[in-house]
Amino acid sequence: MSSCFAHPQLPQSSLETVVPKHDGAPVMVVGGPHRGQRGRLLQINVNAGAAAVQLSADFSIVRLLLDDVAGYAGEMEEE
Repeated sequence: MSSCFAHPQLPQSSLETVVPKHDGAPVMVVGGPHRGQRGRLLQINVNAGAAAVQLSADFSIVRLLLDDVAGYAGEMEEE
């Protein structure tokens, strides 16, 4: 294995999720009761630390903390 693929041992507190800046971007829920679900970013409110996300599974709209949402670069196939 090449050293360029080695993952340093970092504490979770040193990591930060990356939230897309534009509406409609694909996201993955990484925390909270909807963890593991994919969806689309509808709106972001940096001052409130929250985002509105439409979940792909049932098209429901949920309000999530920004720390619970991350940009998603994978396939957005049907669940």
